[in-house]
Amino acid sequence: MEDEHVEQPEEQREAQIEECLAYFRQAIASPESVPPWSDWWRENEPLVERVFPLMEYVRLKHRKLLGARQILQRFEELPKDYRPTSPRLTGSCGHCGERVPPSAIGPEGEPVTCPHCGTVFADSEEPGGSAPG
Repeated sequence: MEDEHVEQPEEQREAQIEECLAYFRQAIASPESVPPWSDWWRENEPLVERVFPLMEYVRLKHRKLLGARQILQRFEELPKDYRPTSPRLTGSCGHCGERVPPSAIGPEGEPVTCPHCGTVFADSEEPGGSAPG
């Protein structure tokens, strides 16, 4: 029986990883410019599973955009103290990468809770470092 796993050239693998990292950077810096995490993941999970080490694949599968942030921090593309901006300003959760509907964003000054993952963002939260760009 022939092994179905075909090793791809390192150059191609690196280009595919860079394609994923480009999405991660955009999802953090300008979330409205890219699809929500769940849409991107649905299209790209097989690619991520193929090109990232197992530990990174599992990190992304379960931690979503938080996992992507951790990968960018490991590559020193994001500061270790980076904190995502409130969904009040971006329209997206900086933790799970999903859009936060206007109905979930209360009055100015109140915290915003992501209806998808439950992360609470204080209105006063400003990013703790610069986003990739």
